[in-house]
Amino acid sequence: AANVEYEARVMAFCRERVKNRRLEMKLTGCESQLDRRKIRVYFTAEQRTDFRALVRDLAAEFRARIEMRQIGVRDEARHRDGVGICGLRLCCASFLREFTSVTLKSVREQNLAPNPSKVSGSCSRLMCCLAYETDFYRKAGRLFPEIGSRHVLDGRNAAVQACDIFHDRIVLAWEEGGSETLDIAEFHRRRSKGRPRRPGEAG
Repeated sequence: AANVEYEARVMAFCRERVKNRRLEMKLTGCESQLDRRKIRVYFTAEQRTDFRALVRDLAAEFRARIEMRQIGVRDEARHRDGVGICGLRLCCASFLREFTSVTLKSVREQNLAPNPSKVSGSCSRLMCCLAYETDFYRKAGRLFPEIGSRHVLDGRNAAVQACDIFHDRIVLAWEEGGSETLDIAEFHRRRSKGRPRRPGEAG
């Protein structure tokens, strides 16, 4: 408990020195050994930063070995902890041990709007959870027809009106009128082989 207060004092002093030395870095936290002989300070920076003078300031003030460790913005979010837009504790702070690459391709594959406020985490990067179901959506993309595409089933023309990938079914609009909901397996069984026609494409 005493070291928690000590670490807060270290951070306050460190922020003051960073400001005075005009260093382009953002402090995220620090850890002190119980005997206070070693202090590790975490920070983020857009580019390589010369912090040797800062280390000397800290060593002289606290009589300890100083280690400066630069971390990424995702590591910063893990270090700070918090709650995501889902209402649960951040994955990186609770159970996620390794970060995987998340790209806008995952956003498009899940039919999500590329709105930064909706798909970005507290680290301002794409949310890690977007990668959890990527394989599911890729499989669905191969299995389900495109909405609006036209097909021939049992000699009848139909257009795909909707896809429900969570219940494995689609809704077809028949050319002569009316609609029908089919299981995706039944759709593929009844569909005539051949390339599906896209919306607006001549039959």
